[in-house]
Amino acid sequence: MADAPVSAEQIRTFRTQGVVTVDFVKVIGSQLWEGLRRACAELERTMAHPEGATRIGGGDLRLKVAEIDAVARCPRVGEMVRLLAGAEHMRIWLDAYEALYPGFPGTSVHQDLPNYPLDRRGLVTVIVALEDVTPEMGVNQFLPRSHRLGPFGCRTVYDSARSRQDPVRPREEFMALLREDDREIVGDVICRTQQAGEAVIHDGLIFHASGLNASDRVYRRVSFVYFPADSVYTGVPYFITDGLGLTPFKPLDHERFPVVA
Repeated sequence: MADAPVSAEQIRTFRTQGVVTVDFVKVIGSQLWEGLRRACAELERTMAHPEGATRIGGGDLRLKVAEIDAVARCPRVGEMVRLLAGAEHMRIWLDAYEALYPGFPGTSVHQDLPNYPLDRRGLVTVIVALEDVTPEMGVNQFLPRSHRLGPFGCRTVYDSARSRQDPVRPREEFMALLREDDREIVGDVICRTQQAGEAVIHDGLIFHASGLNASDRVYRRVSFVYFPADSVYTGVPYFITDGLGLTPFKPLDHERFPVVA
């Protein structure tokens, strides 16, 4: 595994803790990295900026932006998530770019997998910082080993009731969800600066959230989500899968979800 995109130690960390940090530039190479940064900057420049909005962005951008598609389908990224998940093959689920401006109140505490019409574990989310992100900017926070607790149900990610005055408080809200015996399993909340070019990669069942951007800087991130290719579609309505003609309880064999490893 000398040339593998992740080490055996990183794989162990991901599986035991539910989250690991990887040098994403090293995984994809400088050419794809610079193309990704330029594409995201251009997207932000051309997106609508509603007055008072603290979050702008979009999803499934790989379908129309070649530089994002190149990263999403990068063979080394595919191999990375395959090794982390322990799956035979992986498909791309979605991608997203977000710019979170000062005053953004945070993303609610949630797990990714329960919100999606997929039937099994192995979902892997790759969150890449385009610039350094400090805790003051509302960096993503994680509750390690919480992926071992199982699904806690669907939860809203972007809560319109949140505000600068009533932001997400990840640490407190993580703990409020736990039973006393759950606390014997989880670790201390991870909240640390994420360097530009780093990817924080997390399991689809780990609790995570971001807090208030209390700084005067913009938190810019791009995300890629992958799932095991043998997952089946549950049939639950979801905007990504609605109208694609997928058959419930069959694999998501559709061009929108190409196999990447």
